[in-house]
Amino acid sequence: MNSYQTTSKRQSSEDEDQDNPTKRSRVTIKPKKDDKNVATCSMSKKQIGDKVDAKRLAGPMPIPPAEFNEDTPIIVVDVGYRQAATQRFFTLRGAILPSNARFPFSPDEIDDQCQEFIDSADEDAVCALASLYNNQKPCQNKTWVVRIPIEPAIKDTWAKVQSEVATMQYVQRHTSIPIPRIYAHGRNAKLIKNSSVTQAFLILEYIPGRSLKIQDLIDSAEMHRKSFYAELIKVLSELRKLEFPIAGSLMPDPKGGPDPVVSNTLSMASNELEVSSRSQVVSSNLTSTTHFVHDQFEILMETYRLPAVSLSRETAELETFALDSLGQHIHQFVGDGHNDAPYLLAHADLRCSNIIIDDELHIQAVIDWDWANVVPRKLFTLPPWTTGHDLDAIAYVPHRMIMTDFSHVLRAKQKDSSYCREALEELNIQENLALSSAQILRHPSCLIRVYDKFIFPKLFRDSRSAILSSYFQRNKTKAMSVRQRVYESMQYTKYLREKGVLRPDENMTSTTGDIKAWLAKARAINQQYEFSPPTS
Repeated sequence: MNSYQTTSKRQSSEDEDQDNPTKRSRVTIKPKKDDKNVATCSMSKKQIGDKVDAKRLAGPMPIPPAEFNEDTPIIVVDVGYRQAATQRFFTLRGAILPSNARFPFSPDEIDDQCQEFIDSADEDAVCALASLYNNQKPCQNKTWVVRIPIEPAIKDTWAKVQSEVATMQYVQRHTSIPIPRIYAHGRNAKLIKNSSVTQAFLILEYIPGRSLKIQDLIDSAEMHRKSFYAELIKVLSELRKLEFPIAGSLMPDPKGGPDPVVSNTLSMASNELEVSSRSQVVSSNLTSTTHFVHDQFEILMETYRLPAVSLSRETAELETFALDSLGQHIHQFVGDGHNDAPYLLAHADLRCSNIIIDDELHIQAVIDWDWANVVPRKLFTLPPWTTGHDLDAIAYVPHRMIMTDFSHVLRAKQKDSSYCREALEELNIQENLALSSAQILRHPSCLIRVYDKFIFPKLFRDSRSAILSSYFQRNKTKAMSVRQRVYESMQYTKYLREKGVLRPDENMTSTTGDIKAWLAKARAINQQYEFSPPTS
């Protein structure tokens, strides 16, 4: 994520002269967002000739892999993709601003910067870069993926690429998990028009197939669903075996060793905070669950300290209460050990769209290994769409069916798999709140929804209104902080309006009715799909 991809694919027919260098290529530049928000722009360019002008590429390039030869099919290029750096209203909150920046960027400002970056992608330079790693052959009927991190959406593009490469190479060497092959990576290619700096990039194998959709697990034949779940369990169980002495992110060994080292934690949440707040999140090697959880919870807290657009008092109260409640109980949920090694390598975003399948739901590849982390064992969780914690994914499908099928496959394998036994315990969502905590720490924007559905009902018996009223009567400081946040929101909204960057959808103040409707929807989903795994 947080990168964009272009697809440069040779358009050919049976009567085309495949050797004609003047034939045209179709280059598509598109952000890979959620299915509802895919923007695509297509352009045509002349086919790159047999010779590549090396002067168009800035600086020395990494040496192509030795396995390239004259028979390697020429490629076409996909250039990265990204998930939105901010998710509008609830993600853009964060750290204390530096003195030279009173307010954070608005979500639309960041989106506009990202779109400008995408529109400036130089498709000729991308094709030239791809050809360089294919013995300087022009693009033909083979597709590669060239990922270019979106600079306005990523704090440190080179660190992100290095970590992704180190993680993928380690997974390829130590597991049988299907992932794309890495052809090359670097940071010294000029791939953006009218830019004086070079860009980081990652060239990957293109995996045929399509992204899994949650509806596939409803509509497909039972045998295909069971086969898919068995393959997913195998992926997770192999990851579960990759153990490390400390938590953090994998990076190349500075001494040149074959295996990576565990370095400071790079995460989606910390990156979004840094980008929106224009500040730096300081991280370090994490040697205990206590340290890891504290580090991630601080990022969550900072995420909700930045001013938000049109923040209502009701929303501010819900957020303040949820953060305080979670802070008091999170170590109880995920453990508070001081030496919990080994730590486990976890894919940070195993959403359906990052699982490539064929027509029979066989897994062809797991993609998007950027932001993968080594985490404490209790934060090595099942994909949230299998447990009900990804409320967006399950909003319009009978999640009971997904969870039932998945648990049945786990149960069938538990005699021979310790991982399956542990996963079955995780599925007891009525008691296990580590899943909820992990989801909130990874995706701060889901705080209220996940807290309301999974955590609040386990901690309190009285109504929410009664609990919140009593809470703010007892905690005058918290009540004052709510008033301060609402005031800051008014100032921030006014600033954006005067600056001319406040769009109509951001100019609508959240009302009590909006919040009640939102929470009612979460409760309705909960009641409709509430499920406990079958007991043995």
